[in-house]
Amino acid sequence: MQNQAPRGLAGPGLLITLALSLASCSTPTEVNLNVTPGAEGTPAPTATVPTSLPPPPTTLTVCLGQEPASLYLYSDLRLYADSNREADVVLQAIYDGPIDILGYQPRAVILERIPSLASGDARVEAVSVSEGDLYLNPESLLPDQLEDGQPYLPSGCSDQTCALTYHSGEVSLDRLAVDFHLLPDIRWSDGEPVTAADSVYSFSLDADGDTPTGKYLVNRTYTYEALDALTVRWTGIPGFLDSEYSSNFWPPLPEHILGSLSPADLLAAEVANRNPLGWGAVRHRRVETGRADPPPPELAVLPGGRRPAAIRLPDLPLCRQ
Repeated sequence: MQNQAPRGLAGPGLLITLALSLASCSTPTEVNLNVTPGAEGTPAPTATVPTSLPPPPTTLTVCLGQEPASLYLYSDLRLYADSNREADVVLQAIYDGPIDILGYQPRAVILERIPSLASGDARVEAVSVSEGDLYLNPESLLPDQLEDGQPYLPSGCSDQTCALTYHSGEVSLDRLAVDFHLLPDIRWSDGEPVTAADSVYSFSLDADGDTPTGKYLVNRTYTYEALDALTVRWTGIPGFLDSEYSSNFWPPLPEHILGSLSPADLLAAEVANRNPLGWGAVRHRRVETGRADPPPPELAVLPGGRRPAAIRLPDLPLCRQ
């Protein structure tokens, strides 16, 4: 015997449906309203005066889980300390880019475009290499000096299947050269222009032995040079055909502010660790230290900032407002 719905459950539903159907099909009753324009007792329309909007905020307060130990890009405290995530949150606000990753794709922020082989900004060049010259050993994948009996990839070869063994004389290897073009309207928060020389200066700091950074890319760089005020060229060592060449751009640092200090001195200098100068839509103003409940860093929104609406700071689970 099949189960049946309890009697009575379908009835009221049917009655309601019918009642609604009848109500919707009935002819509406006409109602005559005698309205005389301007008659006594009729309120006159009033003009709505729009209220002025409040001025936009000029200070960005960043809530952090703890106080950043350093805001210097190449400080070991910024790179390896427990507060490195908090430091990165602040740096994301004052340094816009220089290259963002959106949807797993690089996007130029302070560059005219992302370099590519198709655009001609990146090129594979054949160069002559002799005994003792620096190159990338295809077996160890480490920078090495070319010596008798060592393997190398001749020009046009991209894997071990066509590798040769060096004995003497000159041989031809491939290397990458990539040009990066800065936008002309980028300025530091003190008004000075951001130049290609500032990026080369940043590279020189990263490459210095007193700077506690990993040297993977530095050791695979043949030259990093400013071609003009807005153009930087990265050239890799022969044999190093980096698939991520489009990101081999060093974030600029203000040489006109930091240049008088040695790389070793910058690791402890307040101007680098506590008051960094950036080019983004906000400017770092101050940090109060030495308190059990230190206030968050104060960032001033710059007038005419390039992308103030695009600042996105990661959520910190330790943050409490």
